[in-house]
Amino acid sequence: MHHGTADDDVPIEWSRSTRDILKSLGKEVEYHEYDGALHVFWGAYWDEAVEDAREFFDGYLKN
Repeated sequence: MHHGTADDDVPIEWSRSTRDILKSLGKEVEYHEYDGALHVFWGAYWDEAVEDAREFFDGYLKN
């Protein structure tokens, strides 16, 4: 999950709560907050989110 701390469209608490519920159900969750990012990531935020997603998929789908 990816969420920008400056997102005005979706409250960050929704993502935090979803993360916490999934973890309480024994689900494996990767959650990333991007300080100052809006709902749509641009520039460095985009690059960081793509890299985080790539690492996630590499870890679960490769080999």
